[in-house]
Amino acid sequence: MLISKLRKESLYSQVLLYIIVSAGIALVIYGTAVFYLSNYLQDHSSRPKIVEQDSKKYARRLQRFIEVHELERTDIEKIARWNQINWYVSLKIYRKDIVYFDSFLYYANWKNRKNGKVTKGFGWDETSRPTFEYPIQFQDGEANLLISGDYFYQYEMMISFASFAIFLTTFLICFIFLCRRRFGYIDEIHKGLERMNREEPGYRINLKGNDELTCLAAYINVMNASIQNQRKLEQEMIEKNQEVIAAISHDIRTPLTSVICYLDFLKDCRYESQEMMRRYVENARTRAYQIKGMTEELFERSVRKERQEAFNWEVLDGNELISQVISEMYFTLQENGFHSDFNYNLKEAFEINVDVIAFRRVFDNITSNILKYADPTLPVFLHVEIKGENLFIVEKNIKSAELYVESTGIGLYSSKKIVSQHRGEMEVKNEGYYFEVSIKFPVIEK
Repeated sequence: MLISKLRKESLYSQVLLYIIVSAGIALVIYGTAVFYLSNYLQDHSSRPKIVEQDSKKYARRLQRFIEVHELERTDIEKIARWNQINWYVSLKIYRKDIVYFDSFLYYANWKNRKNGKVTKGFGWDETSRPTFEYPIQFQDGEANLLISGDYFYQYEMMISFASFAIFLTTFLICFIFLCRRRFGYIDEIHKGLERMNREEPGYRINLKGNDELTCLAAYINVMNASIQNQRKLEQEMIEKNQEVIAAISHDIRTPLTSVICYLDFLKDCRYESQEMMRRYVENARTRAYQIKGMTEELFERSVRKERQEAFNWEVLDGNELISQVISEMYFTLQENGFHSDFNYNLKEAFEINVDVIAFRRVFDNITSNILKYADPTLPVFLHVEIKGENLFIVEKNIKSAELYVESTGIGLYSSKKIVSQHRGEMEVKNEGYYFEVSIKFPVIEK
């Protein structure tokens, strides 16, 4: 919702506006600079001392040109070519009354004579300028040079370059100044990405402005939050997986103990009939398959990061299933020296929808808990009954005061989870030496 409200302004429009504003400011400063620089150079170049220095400088340049090209006084075209390059300089080359070259006569057909004699004052558009006379040497003899000029124009190129530099510098300074906040925000986004890369929890880039950069920062925040949530879920999944693996590893011990007991009975021929022997074998075989199923699940859990609980649901005869697990529990406690007081009298016919292996693990955990923590000198109570549409199982015992064994709680945690997945409820009371487990399973009446 926040991102959809952004981008009321376009970054492109902002940059275009910054360019126009920067160019406008640069043009104003450019015009001002050209005006003041031109005025300064105009004033500077018109000073008598400066005019004399420039006149002497250009006279020397003309002399070098004549020497290099070995000119004679009659080489008017070559002298005119030099004058075209230095167009702001006026020349008059003469010897006595003979004029060899006159800029104004040559270019403007303008005669600057008075009573037929050469004068020293001449200029463009009838404007007089200071004029200086220097001797000049040609290949065919000496001549006189009258030189004058508007030397301000020699600075035109310099003014152009300086003005362009001022315009460009002003434009860049103004543009960078106007864009500094958005450029700074780009750097802030970059630093924010670096902090996110260092996995700083809960870090968010501040949203500034209302353009594409703001949208980018908002999207980065959303993606970072999504990544953090994903990492949190993965960590929770790993922890959950470890808990399940620990629970399964714990639950394997009880059926394994039962298998060992049945095998010991068979080895020592501790059975009264062939029917009892077959029951021992069948019970050991059932327990072995239970262990196999749990070890397969343990293996899958160890190689997979994610696994949904997949139960093999079956609708079974409730009396038969409960009788079997209660009998095995009773038998195991008796063999380990416990006195059991079981109140089991289910007359109603019912069915139960369970995963047999998981259902057995609940009673195996209860049995294992009794064997490790209960006082064998005191009876273990078990009460089973049907009330309405639920099967109630209550186990009570007194914990041993002499033998202390630290409990991890994995067995009970695993049992609660299994009961919950069967849409049932399990409560544990652990007060001093008193211990009680109450289980409620939904049943199907026949």
